[in-house]
Amino acid sequence: MAMQATHVRFALEFEGLLGIVNQGEYLAGVMYPDSRYTTGIDRACTHDYSIEPKDLLTGTDFEKGWKIHVIYDKLGGELLKKVFNIDLIESASSDAWYKVTAAKLYEDIESWRVMGVSADLMSQIVVHDSPNQESKNKIFKWYDLQKDVYTNKPARLEAYQPLLDWYQEIDPTIKERWLNEYDKLVVDPRKCEKVLLIFDQVKQKVHDGLQG
Repeated sequence: MAMQATHVRFALEFEGLLGIVNQGEYLAGVMYPDSRYTTGIDRACTHDYSIEPKDLLTGTDFEKGWKIHVIYDKLGGELLKKVFNIDLIESASSDAWYKVTAAKLYEDIESWRVMGVSADLMSQIVVHDSPNQESKNKIFKWYDLQKDVYTNKPARLEAYQPLLDWYQEIDPTIKERWLNEYDKLVVDPRKCEKVLLIFDQVKQKVHDGLQG
């Protein structure tokens, strides 16, 4: 449960430990799982929550990137639900989903800001694989959408307009409800602080898992 700057920022933290040789392939793997939004394949095909931190040490650079994305979603998602006292997110149209998605956006803006010049990598990521035999054109659409967002410097809410517009085309109510929850979050400093602590908490959990 994170957006792409957070995923890339997290992946870069572990690049050395995972012995990554081809950074481009690694980061393409990092951004791959959420291409399900444009390809329409089932989340179970891209997010295998049986993956553990030790599994990050095996596979191709692309596969390692894919796995570290899933690890962050798995561990960070549980922590994020605790921030809002959520047990289960029943659907993508539920109040719980909007609360968590607003928090992901808040976290992502901070990740983008913290990355500094490393954020330039966000506009350079290219994918060549189609692991689940999806339409490559639909995968490319996902990566292009991210480029449209992360080339809009500096890191700020307005930069996410291409993504918000894309969601609005799917459902006209998504953008308004998402931004309403975001506005509620940013005036709650206690919750904001808890959201931003998640990154380091997950980082520690993965470090511990790799050493165990």
